[in-house]
Amino acid sequence: AEVPSQLTLADYESVGAVKGALARQAEAAYASVSEAAKGTFGALFRGLVTVNDDGEPTRRRTRASSLPLEGPMGELVASLIGARILMAASDSTQRATLEVAHEAVFHSWPMIEDWIEHAQEDLRTTRDVERACREWLRLGRQSSHLWADERISSARLALDRLSGGMVPNTELAAFLTPERTRLEQELQDAETPLLRRALIGEMLAELGDLRPGGGTREAGLPDI
Repeated sequence: AEVPSQLTLADYESVGAVKGALARQAEAAYASVSEAAKGTFGALFRGLVTVNDDGEPTRRRTRASSLPLEGPMGELVASLIGARILMAASDSTQRATLEVAHEAVFHSWPMIEDWIEHAQEDLRTTRDVERACREWLRLGRQSSHLWADERISSARLALDRLSGGMVPNTELAAFLTPERTRLEQELQDAETPLLRRALIGEMLAELGDLRPGGGTREAGLPDI
């Protein structure tokens, strides 16, 4: 069939009708859930939306097991799946997945449009830290591929703003552990060699050792 070279008024009105229908479905599904479920909106879509360098939103598939679906978020997900805004499926390993049903949702539902616009920088930061975490895991969790504390702090703030303080997955939480905390955890490990312990002590001294007994009191007296 020949493809028309012009968009007719009927075509334009049809597109507008589809967008309007999507928006109404999404709004109705959101309005039908509890306030607690509504409060999980950002944490849910953080895992379902990413942006490219131009700020354009795209879908991303997320394993259902990475989301706390037993509580209020599950209520929101069920409502959006019922409205065909979200789609449940399974990946190649037969694990349950979740994704936005169609990218038209991003340009049809004003609520998600506004959220993406205000969260663009945080979404970019999240995309970058998740890429870095995957590379760190691929290379066997080498400490040389961990980020500096300043960058970790910025990433944690971005995730907190998007997720409402919800804890990220275990691997990402490990990647974003501050250096001081990682060093102190290493000291608590009975398998850590003596020479490594001595080096950690020097590193903590440079960072500012906050452990009880590790600093000094007034007049330079040891805090023992």
